[in-house]
Amino acid sequence: MNVIVTHNGIFHADEVLATALLEVFNDREYNILRTRDDKELSNAIKNSQAYVIDVGGCYDGLTLFDHHHDSNLLSSAGLIWQHIKDNGLTNDFDYKKIDSLVSEVDDHDRGIKFQSMFEFSNLIQTYNAGNIYGEEQNEAFISAVYFAKTVIASYKRDTELIEKATEITENAKDLGNGVFLLSEFIHLWGSFINGTKRPEVNRVIWEDKHTGEWKVQVPNIKRGDFTLNGEALLQNENMKFVHANGFFAVAVDKNTLYSYLGIKES
Repeated sequence: MNVIVTHNGIFHADEVLATALLEVFNDREYNILRTRDDKELSNAIKNSQAYVIDVGGCYDGLTLFDHHHDSNLLSSAGLIWQHIKDNGLTNDFDYKKIDSLVSEVDDHDRGIKFQSMFEFSNLIQTYNAGNIYGEEQNEAFISAVYFAKTVIASYKRDTELIEKATEITENAKDLGNGVFLLSEFIHLWGSFINGTKRPEVNRVIWEDKHTGEWKVQVPNIKRGDFTLNGEALLQNENMKFVHANGFFAVAVDKNTLYSYLGIKES
């Protein structure tokens, strides 16, 4: 497939998300044609090198992905996501975050459950703001797709890093007094080290390989909760930075951090 065809005019989250999903999971950018012209649509439908999304009045699960003619169909985002899964592009990963996002966009687009002002569908709607038409609106569509791709790529990457994060957190070195050392930093560690899953851990430390600094963070009681599973870190003039809320601090080197935390190397 070389082209994605969708309707012109005001765009919505479902065709934006559908386009982003195709570009992320096929690892390429498509030429975008936005039109409602019957002749252009007819030519596109005959062209096996085109995905026709959210326009055209047809659905076949292969190249045609319009849902407006059948109230039983998912939105174009849901139809494309199912197509991606059916064609093995998910490589057996369970992309739960993407599943949830697509489901929310489906429900919003089909009038089942509207999203709030700051949720995905309404954030996409802001790209339509103002009286924009023609090429300016096409550019706005591309910008909205770029935003959606950033979200999808992040969710995809997180899912694919879960196995690595599990290994790193399971093998964290116990330095005593609830302090655990990560062999390398991975931003997903808080999903596996927190007061619910690892109540014995009250400090997590690691070396920043890019700067040479050493960092420490107090885990949360549970994922998504700001309550700390340990005493807040105290301000200290030897430290490069200590957050005012005491959940995070930075030292210029390992010795400074170990001294700050009272760690004695064995």
